[in-house]
Amino acid sequence: MAVYGACCIFLSLVFLIGSYSCQNCSYEAIVNSLKFPSSSVRPAKDWREPTYIEVYYMFLYNIINVDTKKKSLTTLVQTVLAWDTEFIQWNKTEYCDIGYLSLTKDHFWKPDIYVYEMTDTEDKSQSFLFSLLYSDGYVLDFKMMRLVTSCNINIFKFPFDRQTCNMSFGSYNYPDSDIIFVSYSNSTNSYKVSKETFQSKGDWILVNITLNEDNYILGETVYSRVVLSITIQRVPQNYIVSFILPVCFMVMMDIASMFIEMKKNDRLGFKISILLGFAMLLLILNDILPLSDNPPLLGTFCGLCMALMVMSITGSIFTSYILKLSDSQTNAPHWVEILFVKYLSRILCLKKQRISDSSNMVDSDVQTGDARFKNLLEKIDSASAKQETVSEGVIQLKNLLESIINIRNLLHDNANQNNAKTVWNQTAKVLDRIFLILYVLLITALCIYVTVIWAG
Repeated sequence: MAVYGACCIFLSLVFLIGSYSCQNCSYEAIVNSLKFPSSSVRPAKDWREPTYIEVYYMFLYNIINVDTKKKSLTTLVQTVLAWDTEFIQWNKTEYCDIGYLSLTKDHFWKPDIYVYEMTDTEDKSQSFLFSLLYSDGYVLDFKMMRLVTSCNINIFKFPFDRQTCNMSFGSYNYPDSDIIFVSYSNSTNSYKVSKETFQSKGDWILVNITLNEDNYILGETVYSRVVLSITIQRVPQNYIVSFILPVCFMVMMDIASMFIEMKKNDRLGFKISILLGFAMLLLILNDILPLSDNPPLLGTFCGLCMALMVMSITGSIFTSYILKLSDSQTNAPHWVEILFVKYLSRILCLKKQRISDSSNMVDSDVQTGDARFKNLLEKIDSASAKQETVSEGVIQLKNLLESIINIRNLLHDNANQNNAKTVWNQTAKVLDRIFLILYVLLITALCIYVTVIWAG
């Protein structure tokens, strides 16, 4: 009987110990044993000691919108913060090695997180109802924040622009004597995690992320904060294919149209058609170009290209006018012949048109020949005046001399007209070549400048 009684007592003790252990292995037992302080007061046993808010992770999840007109950036940023609640601790060995609890956030104090660059006060952040409370008193808090922040957006290099936006996270009420933000995760880890979780919007790619500690001074009060710098770059392939390449092709076609012969009157119509097509491209540019008070270089480039096209058309019109002068003007100024035919044609390596040989002969002999014939006619007239009757041979000789003079004058006029036409045609070719060289030089310099700016 004594042995039986001892066994019963032993079994009862085992049952009681097992029951006690099972009760201590529940989360509710831990919660019931803890005394949660007020959630509205910073959990510090000594108010002179600051509470350190450790930024475990802070990474970019998505870029929702980049508003160049309002100069704002809408992003999704996930933060993981940790801090010590000095009044909440338990011995995990007494509770089956339970090291942490998942509790609603109203159980303990939370720091007020303020983003200094916020422009939209409406809170659309995704809320997590629970935080992790560890046995040593540390709280791990997760939050997905939808932020609309100001950003100094510069689209001068559009579509090859790169933007850097800063987001400063700190406390609005507590200075650095109460709260100090510490970056537990470095910039490399933040960028690595952001690169893995980043959901690209299509127009932008993530280039870099840095996470730095900083202080904000307001009067005599210093506030601790953590600055998240996000560098993003626009994806330019769509704009290159849909706009930049067509602009380059149209400029090349406009340059090639300068080799169309002006006499066929097809050049002006072709160049005007290209100009109208380029104007349609500018309408497309107006739709895709971001709105900003700082105009992008691409818009300036297209405007200058259109100005050069107009200059080319003006040059073609002027050249056509010079060609019309060859049909209406019988004489060309001597300085035109010297400047354009003699000098500029040689400088521009243009084939010089030959001046009529009959014109040279007439120009060299016209004065002496006319003088001889006029002297001969005067002698015939004076001899005829002395005689009462003039022989028929003298009359025929006089008529012959007058015919020769008329023929000589006619040849002289025809030679002058041919020479003037040659001079005007050569002048038109010289001017056309000058406009072509000027066009090519200006468009080349413009393209080099734009390329250097975009690549810089």
